[in-house]
Amino acid sequence: MAQNYDWHDTNDPIGMMYRTLAKTAQDLEQKIIEGNATETDRLNLDHVYQVLIPWWHFPMLNNSLRASLFEKALEKINVKDKVVLDIGSGTGLLAMMAARQGARSVVACELNSTLATLSKRIVAQNGYSDTVTIVNAVSSDLKVLDALPEPADVIVTEIVEEALIGENIINTLRHARQELLEPSGTIIPRRGRLYGRCVESSAMHGLNHVGETVGFDVSLFNKFSIHGHFPVRFELWPRTYLSDPFLIYDFDFMSHDLAEKQSEIQVTATNTGVLHGVILWFELDLVDGIIWSSTPADFSMDAQKTPNQDPHIYKQQTGIVTFSRPDRVGEKSTIKMGFDCANNRVTVDLL
Repeated sequence: MAQNYDWHDTNDPIGMMYRTLAKTAQDLEQKIIEGNATETDRLNLDHVYQVLIPWWHFPMLNNSLRASLFEKALEKINVKDKVVLDIGSGTGLLAMMAARQGARSVVACELNSTLATLSKRIVAQNGYSDTVTIVNAVSSDLKVLDALPEPADVIVTEIVEEALIGENIINTLRHARQELLEPSGTIIPRRGRLYGRCVESSAMHGLNHVGETVGFDVSLFNKFSIHGHFPVRFELWPRTYLSDPFLIYDFDFMSHDLAEKQSEIQVTATNTGVLHGVILWFELDLVDGIIWSSTPADFSMDAQKTPNQDPHIYKQQTGIVTFSRPDRVGEKSTIKMGFDCANNRVTVDLL
């Protein structure tokens, strides 16, 4: 989920909305504790939780393979007696992993105040309060010798979503590398790659666009269409692939030059059809030799990089970016596209 707001900025209207909801949740929780809550109070609290704590936290927490790969990465670089900064710490899972691997001090930074409060309890419940400190702040507000006792030896984060960049990982890690990390320090993940594949699917296009419905023109509703990528379980929808997989972006998170990018891509159409959009997925190089991938199982890539093939684990969702005006392409024709990832959104235009 893209987070282009700041909970602590009094001039940010979205941040103000979330602060109000967090206060509402606290008040309703207190009524339940005191035994004064009505059924409506409980229902309202449930609705507030759904906004404050997005549903995707559950499948992410249940993705044991993803979690184990991050812990293997922490183990491989040896965080024993080191200072670790966990950015976008959520429940504190990665922070507790670092503590379990022997880190001297772990600072876990979480913007969501409701989640930060809960994660303190989770950390305490698991016996790591002496090592892990939860800080309710955006990482760009952290200062060394303040919330962070000294520059971090290791920064770890999993602020990625279906299209890699939607939770502001580029700007976050650029700042963290410059301001919060030891010059010889390490970032997990070290690198991220975003891939795409052209697709024909009127069904998936209809998840974000509408024209005529049962004889009525409702196309004005398209003012609410998402501009940029959104999550999709594409395997549930009928589709025809119109290209082979292709690389869109390759980000080196350790680089001084880490920045948002534009990318012009040319691919050869493998089928004739209507180009409705581009399916998106990613690979993360956590450390050398340890890769987490959301590569779809039917894309015939390296099996070691496709944990989504395993039916026994929760699958990382893929993304899609759709064209407002789909175009027909012929087999072996050239498809020219311009990609942009400004403002934590992957957008694409036909060139």
